[in-house]
Amino acid sequence: MEYLIKYVKTSGGNQSAKIPNENEDGLDIKKIISKIKSESNKKKKSTDFVVILLLLYVHLLFAILESGRSALARMFLKLAASIASEPMFNEKLQQIEQSQTFLCVISWFDTVSALVSPDCRIPYCDPKWFGESKENISTDKMNGCPVGMFRVLYDLSLYRKEIMLMFDEQQVFLQDIKLMHKKLMDLRDRLLHYRDHVLLELPHSSPFTFIDRLKCAQLWSLAGNLLTIQLEMHYFKNLRFWIEQNRSIILKSDSPDSIPLNQIYTDRATKMVTEFLFVYKTISPSSPIITQM
Repeated sequence: MEYLIKYVKTSGGNQSAKIPNENEDGLDIKKIISKIKSESNKKKKSTDFVVILLLLYVHLLFAILESGRSALARMFLKLAASIASEPMFNEKLQQIEQSQTFLCVISWFDTVSALVSPDCRIPYCDPKWFGESKENISTDKMNGCPVGMFRVLYDLSLYRKEIMLMFDEQQVFLQDIKLMHKKLMDLRDRLLHYRDHVLLELPHSSPFTFIDRLKCAQLWSLAGNLLTIQLEMHYFKNLRFWIEQNRSIILKSDSPDSIPLNQIYTDRATKMVTEFLFVYKTISPSSPIITQM
């Protein structure tokens, strides 16, 4: 671990010597990747070096995530994803099962942390790293949540960034708002169909039963839906009043779908939280589904 930290600092330049805040990368990723390539070419053996580096990041990420130092977690998530995305290493990593397992775990860590990031960052990972539910390595097997559900969560994190950037513009067109609201409703609908992603039986051995995986998908569905309610309240709650005030100049076809009242938002959120807690309590506290959630 000491070697890893020293290597990153010497590779990333002076910028990496400090602890960045939540909105800083803090590492010169390109410089680090360049050094890894250079050393790999000299040794003519990149596989062992990269795999060891990635496995070290797993331990470091666990330490960071458990200590709550999220800025460091972001740095190393980005660096790990950058290494794995390099064509020079990617082909070799795909041939090593342990590396594929690592990438699967990193991808869902990255996606979940992106979903709750204050600056609405997008994941650094490639959604392909979630695997496929019918394959030996997938989120189904790693943490019990179907790949299909994590892809919806990944898309939801992209939506957070997209809508934030749209409303940061000085002028936002009603048609764009309408399209973004529909897109949010589509994501919510995909989350509600969580059962469609849960296989009755996985093709390979798994520590999770069908009921375990069904409950896990339900919990992630509820969590994702709570986020859609938060987004709808934040960006669209005042839209109905603006439409009413400008009814004479807005064509009916341009009007977005009906926007619920605040009380309806509150009732929906309360029901989802109640359902989440009920399902959560039916799962053993020692289950990896709970310990990894």
